[in-house]
Amino acid sequence: MKTRRDMFDSDVRFMDETVFVYGLYHPEHYAHMLFNGLLALYRSVKHYNGTNNSWTYRPHATAISTDRPPLITTEFITRGKDIVADKRNIVTDQQVIVPHAPICFSRAVVGTGAACSLQYCQQPIESSTYASFRKDALSYYVDDGKFENVTNHSAEKDLACVHSMRVMNTLHSNITTRRTIAIINRRSRYITNIQQLIDSLATSSRISNSNYVIKEIDFDHGCSLASTAYLLHDVDILVTPHGSQEGAAVFMKDNSVVCNKVDCVETDLPYAKYILDLHGISLPSDNEIEQCISWTDNIYAIDCMKEKLKAMNAYKDDDYSTLAIAMSYYMKDAPRKVDLSRFIPFIEQVVQEMDEFEREGTSYREICDLHKCCGFDCRYPLEVTVYGSQLDGRLQAWEGESGQWKGGDWQE
Repeated sequence: MKTRRDMFDSDVRFMDETVFVYGLYHPEHYAHMLFNGLLALYRSVKHYNGTNNSWTYRPHATAISTDRPPLITTEFITRGKDIVADKRNIVTDQQVIVPHAPICFSRAVVGTGAACSLQYCQQPIESSTYASFRKDALSYYVDDGKFENVTNHSAEKDLACVHSMRVMNTLHSNITTRRTIAIINRRSRYITNIQQLIDSLATSSRISNSNYVIKEIDFDHGCSLASTAYLLHDVDILVTPHGSQEGAAVFMKDNSVVCNKVDCVETDLPYAKYILDLHGISLPSDNEIEQCISWTDNIYAIDCMKEKLKAMNAYKDDDYSTLAIAMSYYMKDAPRKVDLSRFIPFIEQVVQEMDEFEREGTSYREICDLHKCCGFDCRYPLEVTVYGSQLDGRLQAWEGESGQWKGGDWQE
């Protein structure tokens, strides 16, 4: 490698700017790109006083997909170039391949500080960073009609989610309150009674004393960061199966609600048998498998399968981990059928409480104190990120005194 004094001045381009050096894992995977990459980079740029002309440099990205392009863009963070080492990472005019002639920057910030909200991280991504990230993204892509300009410079694939969106409005002339509900439907984990869900929400809107704007969103055929921000920026309630696409919630309104584990597992017997066989698990009868994957009598599928296998003398204690993995794969991608008799009253209650929280100016931490900010199995993540009583408080992301969370799970 040449040192500065080994080079002729004509070989070197000097820039009196900061370059931020970062890496990515699975840059085509929305959640990995956003939470382990872009947000940490954004935090670093803000923390080290980057400017609109700062450059970024991505020397390495792991697990690059061969058939899906990276989703990341830094254009709303900085107007400087994003240097990449692999041509597959060039997805906009902002990315440039590493130049042959050296560039010298006045300052370099290497790495993003191992910042995220998981236990192996060293620093949190603060709630204020999320708020600033959302504000800057919406200001660049959405506010003041800017998305129309975005569409004029976007590839068709980047806009597929916008063009495929279905919207239904309820119009009650004597009601002025409006709530926007978005439903993400996927090729896998699809909601089998989606139209009944939409119709039931529309019917219940009068009970909630609100006009509903109901969006059905499909991310499977392409959606850029800009399009994602546009689709979610006005959403109050997001209904979605578990998966990376629920990361789009980062662009939703403050104190909005995400429902990602509603009581809505449908059965897919052929897929369940395929998954069990793939993991080398003996197969009970079709009726017994169907009984287990339908969560009959609220018995977990894995516990049900365990008992069926024991009855066949086909279960050993060390089989549990394999069975757990197999059933988690199935439950992850199983189709969903929403239990409308339970879900619709729940949404009506959520809307009522959202109205109350807005009138009273209730903060997110105060909502957590009321046991209304998180559902099943929330103690540990809340004590890590909100209350700071785990991991020596190093990942506390919300302001306030550290302390034990005294709440219970938010379940209806």
